[in-house]
Amino acid sequence: MTKAKKIILLISVILIIIGTILYAVMGFNYNLAYGTAKRIIVPMKDDFVLEDYKSIAKEIYGENIVEAISIFREGVSIKVKDTTDEQLDTLISKVNEKYGYEYKREDLEVTELSKVEVFSILKQVFIPFITTLLVVFVYMMIRYRKLNLLNVVLNLLVPVILAQLVTLAIYLICRIPVTNMLLPVLLTVYVISMIYSAKQIEDRTN
Repeated sequence: MTKAKKIILLISVILIIIGTILYAVMGFNYNLAYGTAKRIIVPMKDDFVLEDYKSIAKEIYGENIVEAISIFREGVSIKVKDTTDEQLDTLISKVNEKYGYEYKREDLEVTELSKVEVFSILKQVFIPFITTLLVVFVYMMIRYRKLNLLNVVLNLLVPVILAQLVTLAIYLICRIPVTNMLLPVLLTVYVISMIYSAKQIEDRTN
């Protein structure tokens, strides 16, 4: 192993250790779509303009996700980090003023939403990742028969797995919010590390 590779390995291990500690202490940083939140359901008597509710929710809560409930537009779902009684009263007042309703706080349905754990997200690609890695591993063992099993493991499996762990560690250390971009990022890192590892094995046999 060259000096440069030793340094890269050392940095990777340090990042993973720091990431592990931060995961145990703080966990991942989630955006509103994936983190703990509260959902406020506003029932509808008549048709409504969704943009009106987005404007009202933004004024009261700032960050929010507003969606119509089902294709039949049975109501409006407003997802926010948290809400107070005062904010709910303000929401009711503005909705009543906008649409002429006479809603009370009891007409709103407020539910707690738990966060979507990173590992439950990773489950979606775990089997494809492992299957692809094993297929490539077997192919490398057949193609490069001159290399022993340990060499293939060190030059293929370890770099690919380390790359994924380092990526998750960077998310933890830099407090990058977990969003729907997590899987594409991990997939990109996976493909690049796989190509790099395969090239390293190719170079060793030439």
